[in-house]
Amino acid sequence: MLSFPARLVKDSEKIRFLVLGDTRAPHCRCSPPSKHKKSRKHCRVLYTPDAPSTTEDCAIVEQAPALVLGAVADRLRATGTAANRPHFGLFTGDLVYRGSCTKDWDWARRVFLSKVPPNRVFPIIGNHDSWQKRGEPPALAQFFRAFPHLKLIENGRTVLPHYYAFRIGRSLFVNLCAGGYPAAGTHADFAQADREWLCERASFKTQIRWMDRVLDQGAAKGVRHVFVQYHKPSFSCSRHPPLSTKHDPLTKLRAFKKRHSSVNVVALSGHNHTTAVYLSGGVLVLVAGGGGAPQHFRHSTRACHKDKPNQPPERFWKGGKRSLRYNYFQIDITGENLSIQEHCLARVKGRLTFQKASRITSTGQITHTPGTCNLTPAP
Repeated sequence: MLSFPARLVKDSEKIRFLVLGDTRAPHCRCSPPSKHKKSRKHCRVLYTPDAPSTTEDCAIVEQAPALVLGAVADRLRATGTAANRPHFGLFTGDLVYRGSCTKDWDWARRVFLSKVPPNRVFPIIGNHDSWQKRGEPPALAQFFRAFPHLKLIENGRTVLPHYYAFRIGRSLFVNLCAGGYPAAGTHADFAQADREWLCERASFKTQIRWMDRVLDQGAAKGVRHVFVQYHKPSFSCSRHPPLSTKHDPLTKLRAFKKRHSSVNVVALSGHNHTTAVYLSGGVLVLVAGGGGAPQHFRHSTRACHKDKPNQPPERFWKGGKRSLRYNYFQIDITGENLSIQEHCLARVKGRLTFQKASRITSTGQITHTPGTCNLTPAP
């Protein structure tokens, strides 16, 4: 169990934290198609077939990762009223584009890590964070160097945990390592890797047995809220297919929820660069992939992936047309209650800023605030 800095939370019955994921250091420059067709084609390939078509949109795409990370850093180091300041942040993976690229980590330090107070961000390893290119420094070594507080002492020696947990009062936070991709392969190989648990250090069975013990110990101590984050999503109506049933922690989380029906259980993922919400067996599933990486919203016009049995309806977009939506989430715990508030990037009076948008309950009910998250330039 990771030792959480107790000084960060004075009242364990009132906890506020932020959740975000999939920022990824920008790796391409957008250009208007009418002026630079070759550059435009390159941008479409590196982003998505839905790459923006105007100079204004391209500027937003380029700025989004730094804007989201900057907003979260500002919130975490805020000097205002302590009651309004988040205590810490969870990161659902893929902070950088290529984990072995030193320049990507330099970018992450410049726009985010250097601005966040120590011990305030608790990440999991995404497939891009662990992406290793031959001849470059070890990707995972750079990951743990960026988060020096992620350390455990086991049998007298320091261990860098690929998966870990911590508890604050009656709230339990479990962080798993789903792994990345093969070093090389075809599109089919990568699609298959999306469905598999490929953690570099511990197998799916090892982590799930450990998670079962942690959950049971938490229940015995009266835990009322459980948050489990793993990078690859359990369900998908977007680009990447979901984890296969045999490699999905949600199976165990549903069983835990069935045994402890009064406990709020939330699964947090990323990988798909979009926002999605599901409710499965009483477990709230939030895909928080709107941190700034190229958006996966074209695929909303397609049917959800059918290779996963009993996939529930997606609740955030409800099958409707998606649009650019960069965001992070604020989760508030007050005693037995849990609420989730979306903060999204929007253009307000000609400038880019963040505003409160959708609210999500522990039972998957969503209230969208009309007129928010609009990134369309003023006429």
